[in-house]
Amino acid sequence: MKIRLLCMAFIIFLCSLAYADFDVIRLEGGFSNVSQGSTLSGEIEIANTGTAMTELLFPSEAELSGPGELTVPASFSGSNILNTSESGNYTFSLSLPQNMPAGDYTAAFNITDNTSYSEIQNFNLNIAEEYVLELTGGINFGDVYNNETKTISFSIKNAGNANISNIQLSIGNNIHGIKLSPSDIPSLAAGDTRSINAELYVPFGEEEAGDLEIGTLKAASDQKDFTFQEFKVNIKSYLKLDRLSVEVDGKDGNYENGETINDKAKPRSEINFDIEVENLYEDIARKEIEVEDVMVKVTIFGIDNGDDIELESDSVVLDYEGNERNYMFELGFEVPDKADDDTYDIEIELTGEDEEGNEFETVWQVALAVERDSHELIIDNFRLSPGRISCDLKTVADLSIINLGDHDEEYVRYTIKNSELGVDEQKSRFEIEADYEDDDNIYEEKAIINIKEANPGTYPVELRVFRDFDLIEDVVIRNLVVERCGEQRAEEEEATGEGEEEAHREQEEQGDEEEEAPEEAEEEEETEEEELPTIPRQRPEVEESESGLMIGIPTAESFAEFRASDNYVPALLLLIVLIVISTVLIIALYLKK
Repeated sequence: MKIRLLCMAFIIFLCSLAYADFDVIRLEGGFSNVSQGSTLSGEIEIANTGTAMTELLFPSEAELSGPGELTVPASFSGSNILNTSESGNYTFSLSLPQNMPAGDYTAAFNITDNTSYSEIQNFNLNIAEEYVLELTGGINFGDVYNNETKTISFSIKNAGNANISNIQLSIGNNIHGIKLSPSDIPSLAAGDTRSINAELYVPFGEEEAGDLEIGTLKAASDQKDFTFQEFKVNIKSYLKLDRLSVEVDGKDGNYENGETINDKAKPRSEINFDIEVENLYEDIARKEIEVEDVMVKVTIFGIDNGDDIELESDSVVLDYEGNERNYMFELGFEVPDKADDDTYDIEIELTGEDEEGNEFETVWQVALAVERDSHELIIDNFRLSPGRISCDLKTVADLSIINLGDHDEEYVRYTIKNSELGVDEQKSRFEIEADYEDDDNIYEEKAIINIKEANPGTYPVELRVFRDFDLIEDVVIRNLVVERCGEQRAEEEEATGEGEEEAHREQEEQGDEEEEAPEEAEEEEETEEEELPTIPRQRPEVEESESGLMIGIPTAESFAEFRASDNYVPALLLLIVLIVISTVLIIALYLKK
């Protein structure tokens, strides 16, 4: 029993001899020329120098003393348990604040263990000088009207950690003459702010523009030069472009400066502009001044095979009050056949001059996208010549078909029909290319229409165009007038004979009026037909056969050329021989019976 008690006492004695202890044996890190606001990192090695396991307790803060006294957040990473004779490596970081004064500092943090043993670790730290100027507050003048002066205020702040001396403020590319007050600051300590005024005057004649950049704010100093943002302004005119509406093939929408028109156009699309303008003199300046010679010019750049299209309005006068201070300009155009698939810039220029001689100009930009349909065959022209027939029941259909799509059409056909007259003409399986630049996208033809019999009246003749055999692309109807033959013709000839002598006298007396009469008659005839607008085009040359005879419809000019040729006499003799032979054959057949 005594022995057991002696053993227990010995064990208690040995335990009383165990103790905890640790030492910092290494501290490393880059602590010179450190920037304010940065995170400082280092490494520390700690060894257990006691006779028992120890549990380390790391601080969450570090104390800095130097040009300023401050406490900064600290953090450590790694296991905090160290067994006897064991060492551990730990990474630590310190978060430095902004606006920290430059200079040399001493940093200290206190590490303890579970027995309340502690060690304070010190190391030196150098914060570099940093020169930072910040702009606080905007430098946008907002809306400024012609002949108006506006002043705005902003501030310059020293956001660095050192004094900045001899600050000189200036404006790069100051074409609008902005004035700064003050423009020089002798000294600005770290953290200090100085208020600056900027004054702008917009004279008459300045073009209306939104969000216009008018100069760059700069600052030079003994320590460093600084460049800030651009001054901006919305220059406003007393002659206002109030609203822009654009209609594309019946679909309209309102647009602002710089926008793209939503609806895409294609060749022959109808584009209409409604441009509403307003005299703002009375509303803004409280002056009773009219604006004269107000007009709008619209330019569509490069849309006509590389050439521009220009639209220009008449000029108007805008009063300063009532409905007469507003006006709506209406302009429009048709997209040319040769417009490429592209997006075209459109410039809308509004100009005017007030009664005191001050000029105004506002320019807007919008964009129009042109995109051809995959397939689009259009009947470009369909005429019946003559459009009125009587005894000679024959007319000629003069037609042209144009391919405005972006695909070559290889299987095109057309039909010309009227069931009452028995008209049923057609042509199938011909090709129309999509090459609009060389006019290879146009097909033209003259088709002879013979009518066996017809009662007097007006008959609709229908032209249909198909692609891929049976897909209808376009339909146009023209009226053909059939007049009574015989009695009416005799009356017309008699009336013509009685009037020849009088017409001859009128021709001598009136001259030019007699020349205009056929043109008027032709116009009346054309009015009776529902004509599509015809674009002048170069017609293909008439082909010749191997014998030299013309293939096609003979005209008076071609017959005159034939009479003057060497073929006329042989052809006449051949005709006489054929008549004689025919006569002999008829007599022989008669005698044989």
